[in-house]
Amino acid sequence: MQRSAEGGKPSSANIAGGRMKGIELLKDKLVKMAMAATASPPTTSSPSEAFRAGDDSGEQGEEGGEVCTNSHIISADTIIAFTGDMDSIMLVFTVLSSILQLYVIYAAAKHIQRKTSDKCLHVFLLSMTVADFLLTALCYPVELAPRAGIIRKFPRFVSAAMHMLCWIALIVSSISLVFLNLDKLFFFRFPLRYTNLFTRARAIYLVSACWVLSTAFVLFAWATESFHCVDEDCITLAIFPNRLHIYLPFMICVGVIPTVTSLVVAIYIMKVVAEHRSQIKAQEHLLRTPRDSSPSTARSNSAQVSAKMRTFYFIFMTTVFTALTLLPYRFAGLQRSLNPQRMNECLTIFLYWLMMYMIYLNSMVNPLLTVTVLPQYRINFLNALLCREFRGRVDKQREQYTVVNRVSSDIL
Repeated sequence: MQRSAEGGKPSSANIAGGRMKGIELLKDKLVKMAMAATASPPTTSSPSEAFRAGDDSGEQGEEGGEVCTNSHIISADTIIAFTGDMDSIMLVFTVLSSILQLYVIYAAAKHIQRKTSDKCLHVFLLSMTVADFLLTALCYPVELAPRAGIIRKFPRFVSAAMHMLCWIALIVSSISLVFLNLDKLFFFRFPLRYTNLFTRARAIYLVSACWVLSTAFVLFAWATESFHCVDEDCITLAIFPNRLHIYLPFMICVGVIPTVTSLVVAIYIMKVVAEHRSQIKAQEHLLRTPRDSSPSTARSNSAQVSAKMRTFYFIFMTTVFTALTLLPYRFAGLQRSLNPQRMNECLTIFLYWLMMYMIYLNSMVNPLLTVTVLPQYRINFLNALLCREFRGRVDKQREQYTVVNRVSSDIL
């Protein structure tokens, strides 16, 4: 805004012009919100550049028309205020979540090195957490920091690298969740064959192949120029119409199918556990050796079954939460790619941005579920946080869980 010569204060003419300009910028932001919410592939896109001035010939006054249609349901000001607040909140959440993810990565690596029980669980969980860490520590801050006003913009190569890392991390995180569900499916469905089928070496090979193939797929998408940057800083991506054969398989194969598969497997495991829990306990009883027939050992075996159930509940909760947070945006993206006609209704724009923030929450909440549900991670985490007078109780719980793990290893 220009300033007058008297005292450096804005003139009345400039105030009126700035007011008219603000209305136009408001309209520009809402239109770009609609474009951003429907044009970008799995990652979200930023409205940070939406405050840039548009064509001056299109400026209108306060009575110049609605910024978006059907604003009686939800106004444009409400949407902009919502996105501004959520950007700042999500940026804070990325920091907190990254700290939890670093702890989970460290703890999972320790469990893998010690060759403890649930060895495949720790390998798959490590892969999923590393992918989530890339999202919350690197990708999402690059998107959120300019929108929250912390930094003006990032260089083009940083934004391009952010999109690539975001795609790779989303693919690996989704497929790792499938591996977690398959691991538990075989444990509950085929307990006698589980040890031979799922080994630590095979789990590491699977995870390594997942990372390599995901990276190759993303590099192929960029090499074939399947997407192009909407703006000069590559904050927002758009899809070439003649490259939908790349985008649609990407969304279906790595965005929808893994999540739906995980959800179906998790529901099936829940059904198996609910129907055959007594059979599982009977199998545990038959696998005991004669020297393990003491009451204390029986309690340990019962605790072992409970520990396995808690592990399954963690995977089930993570799967359901992932489906609730990722699938709405995935289906909306598929619908918009097949029907590219844009809708500038305020409610539609608001719903698209709400689905984007749900994607953010998915990777941020996963480590919280890990340290609150899984006893292998909760015990040491609480031991690090709690005061000295509470550590004795935590140490006793850890010793009990160690005994359970040893009994579990003997059984398997």
